[in-house]
Amino acid sequence: MHSETNLYLPLEDGYVVAYADGACVKNGLSEAKSAYGVWFSDKCPLNIGMPLDGPATNMRAEVQASTAALQLIHKLGYDKAKIYTDSSYILSCVNGWIDKWKANDWCKGNRKPVKNYDVLLKFDGACSIFSDIKWEHVCGHSGHYGNEAAHKLAQQAAKLQQITH
Repeated sequence: MHSETNLYLPLEDGYVVAYADGACVKNGLSEAKSAYGVWFSDKCPLNIGMPLDGPATNMRAEVQASTAALQLIHKLGYDKAKIYTDSSYILSCVNGWIDKWKANDWCKGNRKPVKNYDVLLKFDGACSIFSDIKWEHVCGHSGHYGNEAAHKLAQQAAKLQQITH
């Protein structure tokens, strides 16, 4: 069920541990470029930094980072994940916002459509296939090794996209 690649996956009580981070170079500007990073452990071949197409914002990149982490873990045959993130947006989404938005046909309390609906819908779908997900907040840019590694992957991918596009 689990390949040799999985030897690099950190497990805590049956949960695969991953760090997810999004980055957006020139966030808020028309020339902004975004990317995500997912980091499992040193030398893990699944660590990835991926540039993103479409509207480039930090929040969209954070959502796509967590989605990618969950998709990678699921593809390897696991159904329990522990995701570390520095995104308070992600934590708010999983701690009630998404449930409220879904109940309100993906509209906020003011009846305006939720921003980032397209990526949030994919994120919600990725979350729904797990038997359990633990979300852990880490302070960004505080020297937390796993978060810094995911951030570096995201930054490198965003900068590469900026150069090549």
